[in-house]
Amino acid sequence: MKKQEKNNLVEVEEQECLDRWRKITQKTVKKSNSIMLDNKSMIDGENGKPIQNPDFGKLKAVSYTEDGEEIIEEMKVGDEFYPAHVRVHAVCRDYDDGPQGKIARYTCEEVDQGHPIEVKDSTGEIVFRGYYSDAKEEYNLKYKVVIYTWFKDKMYRWKIGGMDTLGSWFAVNNTISAKNYPHTVKIKDIKTQSNSTIFWNDIVFEVGNRFDVRKALELNTEVMNSLENYYSKKQEKVKELEGTSDIEIDNLPF
Repeated sequence: MKKQEKNNLVEVEEQECLDRWRKITQKTVKKSNSIMLDNKSMIDGENGKPIQNPDFGKLKAVSYTEDGEEIIEEMKVGDEFYPAHVRVHAVCRDYDDGPQGKIARYTCEEVDQGHPIEVKDSTGEIVFRGYYSDAKEEYNLKYKVVIYTWFKDKMYRWKIGGMDTLGSWFAVNNTISAKNYPHTVKIKDIKTQSNSTIFWNDIVFEVGNRFDVRKALELNTEVMNSLENYYSKKQEKVKELEGTSDIEIDNLPF
């Protein structure tokens, strides 16, 4: 065997061993599955020149394997999902300069519908505790709905906002409530909108098919248990790093 070939084999073997060592010793933080609507009409092309985004208006369900590999599946018009659990999230519109870029001036954790919220400043201090309607103007908050979504045998976290999208969502929910039985929700349309300078997309929902009530209860329990575990871990971390506002823990386990 030639010397060069032998050296190449040694390099390959060393790299394989290094990959295995890293997998064993390095902690893998599992990212949360999420659904995201691509609302960037323009992206940077070659030499930073803006070009039209080919993915503008695409709705993507992003999940991860145990090894952290990203899996992307596009959700299309006509697809159905089951909203296993729904929460709300108030988001601040104002941003300040932070050590790693822009950060929201105030933050809120998501809560179940109808529950009071807590508004925290950049140091983590609670500056408001009460209902969204009493805080939205003073802290410049916008309303988002968080849907824990069962889609093609996987659970995702999906945050939606915008007047028209939320209006469609609430209309569908009211219809399902009147039916008094769990139903899937169907994506009826994804509409591109603009106000002459800004382009975005709105989602139109419609009621889908009946959903097995036993599975509905099972999925709701799964989400509730996951959330309880998540916030319990976060609270432990807060106590451990008291006085620190930049707290990171593992994401939700799906």
